[in-house]
Formats: sequence, structure tokens, C-alpha cells
Amino acid sequence: METQIQIRRGTADDIEAVAAQELELANSHNGMQLYCRIECDEHHRMLLAGLLKLLVAADCQSGRVVGFLLYTPSYMHSQPEPGFYVQSLFVELDYRRHRVGQSLLATLGRLAASSGFGHLKLLVQRSNAPAVNCYRRLGFEFLSDTENIGFFELWPAKFVNSMLRAGRRPLPAGLSLELRDCDGRLSGGLEAGRRFALTCAACDCRLQGTAALTYC
Repeated sequence: METQIQIRRGTADDIEAVAAQELELANSHNGMQLYCRIECDEHHRMLLAGLLKLLVAADCQSGRVVGFLLYTPSYMHSQPEPGFYVQSLFVELDYRRHRVGQSLLATLGRLAASSGFGHLKLLVQRSNAPAVNCYRRLGFEFLSDTENIGFFELWPAKFVNSMLRAGRRPLPAGLSLELRDCDGRLSGGLEAGRRFALTCAACDCRLQGTAALTYC
């Protein structure tokens, strides 16, 4: 499939498509319905009230929403900084294995890093091996599980550090890695005076097929 995907903030106009996709998500994940079953009108009210935040993946050619990520700010006394909790992540079947889900998560990680939110958290079925492996590749760490539901956490600073380490390894012939300093804020304790905000939508630590990776 040769197509281009745009990751953008969701609007009220996207809610109907997102609600239908989330129902599909709930139906395909036995045991997760309690986490996903929200009607379209409820989504609309919660989005307008600022209780839910939304990122969508849209096909650039048709404009159709083909995936989404719902998230909320998370404040816990046990954490030194607030974070983002991923409520739902979904990509339509025909668009899977094209890094659409990774791009949605990378966009959220970039947003967290640039706005003072120190970590991402999410739940996933432990039996969903492709999703678990994807999250681990991105740097998510397993924290705990209950009845096959795994709890994972990612600190964007660790993810950026992994990209920087990858940048110090030789790249295939014809590829290059570009790093640019910025004055953006990144929580998590990178080297003093070396603050970066991740802006690469590819979000693949192996830098596969990436001609230039920019932190700016």
C-alpha cells in the first residue's frame, strides 16, 4: 500500500469515526470492553470538555481517519512529574504494519517531552503479542499485570536517549543522521545543556529507511 498518513490533533468532526473504530476495538479485544465502551455522544462531550485528548491518523489522499489515539493527562503522587495515559490506540486493518500506530505514539511522546509531561502509560492484553512487542521496541517497560491485562510505562527521555545511542552507531551507506539542538523542554534528565524534543514521525529505533532524523 503506497499512501501517506498525516498525524494531527483530533477535532469534534472526527468523533463519529473514532467512536465507530473504538467499538470495533472493544469487540476485537475480549475482556477489554469495560475500557473501551463509550458512545459517540459521550466522546463528543468529553472531548469538548477537555476530559479526553485525541490524535488521529488520516489518509492524506482521502482525508479519512484510519486510526486514532485517545489519551488523558495523568497525575499521581507516586510520580515526580505528570504524564499521559493512553486510553485507546487503534489502526484500521489495511493500514497496520505501516508504522501508523508507532507514529501516533511517537507524536504523543513528542508532545509529552515538549510540554513537561514525563511519561506515558497504557494497558494492553498480554496475549496480544504483536502489540506487546511493538511497545517494548519503542521502549515501554512492563510494570504489572492483572488477569492478562499488562500495565506498561514509557519515559520519553529514555526513548530519545535510545535514538541518540542509535545515532552513534554506523548507518547504512547513503543514510545520515542529523541532530539539532532546541530550546524545547524535555523532562527526564538528559545531559545538562542537551535538551531535545523528538520530531521524527518514523519512531523506529533502528532508523530503518530514515534519511535524516531531526531533534528540534
